[in-house]
Amino acid sequence: MDVKIIDSIEKFYSIKDDWVSLEKRVDDFQIFYSWDWAESYINNVLDSGDKLFIIMIYEKNTCIGIFPLIFIEREIELKKYKILTYLYRYSVDYNDIYIDKKYNKYSILKKLMNFIHENSKYWDMVELKCLNSRNGTIYLIQDIISKIPSLNLITEQNVITPYINLVHTNDKANLSNMRQIRRKERKLRKSFVVDIKMNSEFNLEVWNKFTEFHKDTWNDSMFKYNEVENFYKILAKKWKIKIA
Repeated sequence: MDVKIIDSIEKFYSIKDDWVSLEKRVDDFQIFYSWDWAESYINNVLDSGDKLFIIMIYEKNTCIGIFPLIFIEREIELKKYKILTYLYRYSVDYNDIYIDKKYNKYSILKKLMNFIHENSKYWDMVELKCLNSRNGTIYLIQDIISKIPSLNLITEQNVITPYINLVHTNDKANLSNMRQIRRKERKLRKSFVVDIKMNSEFNLEVWNKFTEFHKDTWNDSMFKYNEVENFYKILAKKWKIKIA
């Protein structure tokens, strides 16, 4: 297996086909792992002082793993530290390491952690936050780094979105809960005019109303930051997200 480092925007665009191809071969693929998400984030949200350090793993010229990282600087007790961390510090529920499902995840992670350890002279610490708690990656990483005590690496798991795999569950819905949900739905329909349109094209006027409503409702609304709003607007246009 070979390692390739992507440390410039030019190199980033050169791996588009490899990234998109890998998306189809990753278990439990999340929208946050897509090329479109990365491109829009890098062009709109990434701080100017942050530097790309995306680690690509190849096997016989085929990309089998992507570890999307960046360098940031942080001041701790009046001293500046160089930190290797995930590309996404905002905008995602989960971070992960994208690995081809045909390959042994532990082996790929071990190679990545060894690579980071061997090159640790270039940064002061490694910080991996918002790791998906339900796919096991964080536990494998913790097992690997427990055997590399000199590696200064911090991990943090995240449990944000509720998740039910309907294909594999045999649980029956609680009928009393369903009836309660339907009662609330009928009440809402009596109180408000609801107009749901399917397969609508992206509408800038509707988008602006939605973001203004979000900003008025939530004091810490992410849409109060122009670069973040632009990031999501670009994705909504590209994916033709239905807003009506």
